[in-house]
Amino acid sequence: DRLQRRGEFFLFYKYCLLNRVKGTKMKLAMLLCLLLGVALVRGQACSDCSGCPSSESTSTGTHVEVCTCADSSDCDFPSECGLTDCSEGYVASIEVLRVSTSDGSFDLETRNPDPSFLNALVTSSYIYKEASLCKDVTCYESACEDLPIIGDQSRIVVDLNCESTFGCDFDYDIQFGCVPTGVLTSYVEGGVQVLTDVDDTVVCPNPACDDIVECPRSIAGVDTRLEHGEFYPGVAELMLGLALGPQEGGDSSIVPAKPMFLSARPNEAEAFLSISQTSPLNEYFEEVGDLNDHPYWGGNIDSSLYGDALDFLNDDRFREYGETKAAHYNSLSAERPNTRFVFLGDTGQGDPCGAESMLNSANGDRMAAVLMHVTRDLGDIWTECEDPITGDFTLDLPESSRVHYHYTHSDAAEWLLGEDLISCCSARRVYDAVEDWFDCRCQGACSQNLVTCPDGTESCNIQGAKQATQDYCDQVATDQASLDAATSLCGNCNLVDRFNYGSNYNGCTGIGGDYEGTCAGAHLQAGILAAVISIMLMFFT
Repeated sequence: DRLQRRGEFFLFYKYCLLNRVKGTKMKLAMLLCLLLGVALVRGQACSDCSGCPSSESTSTGTHVEVCTCADSSDCDFPSECGLTDCSEGYVASIEVLRVSTSDGSFDLETRNPDPSFLNALVTSSYIYKEASLCKDVTCYESACEDLPIIGDQSRIVVDLNCESTFGCDFDYDIQFGCVPTGVLTSYVEGGVQVLTDVDDTVVCPNPACDDIVECPRSIAGVDTRLEHGEFYPGVAELMLGLALGPQEGGDSSIVPAKPMFLSARPNEAEAFLSISQTSPLNEYFEEVGDLNDHPYWGGNIDSSLYGDALDFLNDDRFREYGETKAAHYNSLSAERPNTRFVFLGDTGQGDPCGAESMLNSANGDRMAAVLMHVTRDLGDIWTECEDPITGDFTLDLPESSRVHYHYTHSDAAEWLLGEDLISCCSARRVYDAVEDWFDCRCQGACSQNLVTCPDGTESCNIQGAKQATQDYCDQVATDQASLDAATSLCGNCNLVDRFNYGSNYNGCTGIGGDYEGTCAGAHLQAGILAAVISIMLMFFT
């Protein structure tokens, strides 16, 4: 078993973050959580699982791993394998999840498979919080509203970790399924698998200068129009629209595919620098999914593709960045020979080179479009490129029916709508998201003044922030007016009430929920007691 169970630590740490518990207080609160077994649960009654079709006995400190697997040797108990890996264009799901023990107690963790042994030791694969529960559970049954549990990989794993000194006798009914994402070429009206860069594309790096030594942020990107770490308004809604496709809602069985991140962070340090489940980036995407009635949508963190340490050390690192991303596309498109893709990048570094290589590759016909976010003047784009197969070339990536350069995501949404790659309602959701940002950041409608002034001495509103942001606001206003006209006849889109950008400014990310489920009443009482005592620590320690 792992030295520190990932699910437990994640829960305790998130609890302390939510309650602003830090330093010594955090340590004491986490100790109480460990001793008393804090859990945030639905409190739904759980019937025992006698009569369930599967059972297993195991000793303390070991676990039963119930999974979908292509090779039975991948599972600890081969007889319990649910089915083979889901095929291309489908993601694994859990349709039924009931577990109980006649002897002993356990904790439950539903997760993606660990990509590697090293990563399993130092990081965690994605954990499905709605089907995971902390220690000392004797009976668990997923609430009806949580089913099915929809994953983002071709397989999904349920770990039953025995906590009891004398072992556990499990009875369980765990049934797996496969859910279509609609990204296959055979599904003409479906969506696409989005591949996206991160810095300058999703989030603004805002470096203070171009020198790497003096300004380390310049490694990530060049854009200074927004604040450091601020997400570009409408970017997540745009990617959700691409995943849903032009006939959004036409097939209720389809779930939108999560975007896969292409980062220049070195693959050699993936275990330490990878995008995590609790990163602001992933939480932002999950918040957008929740707001738009797609609670299983977010970032596909376990399928993210990273760069090469040698790219950064190369004098022509921008060219190397583009080549590495193109190589990732070549491998991924070969592994998924029937999947449609869209690539989102920017003009700040080497993405145009990578985009041209993708379009000209053997599988370039399945790259439906590339979107280039203009963060560096088009006349200053890096043009000396390298293809992973054919070698050096000079950039030649003009605007076309499959290539679009955009300054705002409002403009990108209008172009995608015109190319029949997103629905009118998806374009309207982008409009609404950007409009909320505009009201807050450009019109001063935020409930809090959370933008740092140029001198760094106080907080102020956007009108006093910097000229680059004011210019961006002007561009947004122009593109919003055009998108508003293009989506004015969308009809009933069931648009949601937006969250308040002023209440949680820096990208307006939400805080993800904690583990939920059902467990015994005594455990619930212990959890409540631990929570109360931990909160008291904030005031008396």
